[in-house]
Amino acid sequence: MYQRIERPLTRTERRQLEKELGRLSRPAPMVGSGYFGCFGIFCGVFWLLTLAAAGRSALWPATLLWGVLFLGFPVVIDLKDAIARPKRNRDARSAIGELLERNLASEERVEATSMIAFEEIEDLGRWYAYQVEPDLVLFLSIGQEYAWDRRVRCDAFSVVHVGRYLSYVSKRGGPLEPVRVISVEAQEALGLGPGTPLPVGTVAGRLDGIEALLRAHATSRAAG
Repeated sequence: MYQRIERPLTRTERRQLEKELGRLSRPAPMVGSGYFGCFGIFCGVFWLLTLAAAGRSALWPATLLWGVLFLGFPVVIDLKDAIARPKRNRDARSAIGELLERNLASEERVEATSMIAFEEIEDLGRWYAYQVEPDLVLFLSIGQEYAWDRRVRCDAFSVVHVGRYLSYVSKRGGPLEPVRVISVEAQEALGLGPGTPLPVGTVAGRLDGIEALLRAHATSRAAG
């Protein structure tokens, strides 16, 4: 079974959106303390080397030079982001406010009888294929959300999205081990790869004919 529905936000979802709204309302530091610590050590070492090479007469010029670099360089490298950040945060707050007002989450409900896993090609993320109806296969990409991996390896789960600010997987069933794991080499032999990734969504067919489904998908993509 595969259903895509819209439903009201849960209390937990509303709290998470409100928390993100609060975070975006706070002024963000330009550069983290870790950066200042590392760059401070760098400047301190070269300040000492400058004094060792030029003598005590260079104390104030060296201090001024490395002090300006230590304080000014972070401002320069972060200036572009600092200029764009207020508008970006303002847009995000507006979008989250609209999501809270709409009070709707998109939920994909999945119940599967079998599943195939795919080895990851380069950095395209993880992919799975589920038999959700006798003649319907669902291809699901979890991207780089590797924390979702164990939650989607089950026979019943939901993938929830609230705009682009909140996404998670809710596990509702028992464990489901893949009947097959399709290697990178096998995918490439079928014409799949970075330029032709696996499909996403439902496709008419069965998992025992997965090669034919993938070959048809690759051919269709290549034809444009």
